[in-house]
Amino acid sequence: MNPVLVVFFLSLFFFSIEVIFPGTAEVLALSREPFMPYTLFTYIFVHADIQHLVSNMFALLIFGLILERLIGEREFLKVFFISGFASAGGLFFYDSIVGASGAIFGLIGALAVIRPKMMVYVGVPLPMIGIAFVWGLLDLVGVLGTSGNVASASHLLGLLFGALLGLRYREESIEEKEEILTDEEIDEWERRYMLNE
Repeated sequence: MNPVLVVFFLSLFFFSIEVIFPGTAEVLALSREPFMPYTLFTYIFVHADIQHLVSNMFALLIFGLILERLIGEREFLKVFFISGFASAGGLFFYDSIVGASGAIFGLIGALAVIRPKMMVYVGVPLPMIGIAFVWGLLDLVGVLGTSGNVASASHLLGLLFGALLGLRYREESIEEKEEILTDEEIDEWERRYMLNE
């Protein structure tokens, strides 16, 4: 199965467990006290509420499917989980963290480096580098100000590590990757699905 869909369905499964068994989120969330090593993995799939889940899964499908086709299934999983683990560093700022947001910001960071000019429709058409900049700026404001329950520092760490990983893929020959799209195919995909042409 496509790894993007695996992440998608795992997130749905974990959320279902949260709904059926109240209190599960506290056990699976990444927390300072008590710190449990397994939560470095499980916290990525646990979400605070349905809005948190839907927004993350929407972003996963948009950016994840594109990145997976560009760099391959195995490399997609590397970017996703390395960014997710890196975003756990946000625990320095928060008592606990849940959600795939940091990992998804990593996908955005990688795409912004690999395909900075790729246009994506997010209400208005924006280049990937613009999306990464705007979302990163909003989270930077969140870190410096009051972001409520949003783990902005975790998002920024995910974005940073995703961008660093993106540099590696940008420097390597993309032609060596398995199951990738050519530039022409990506442009056609953008016209058909992202810009509604």
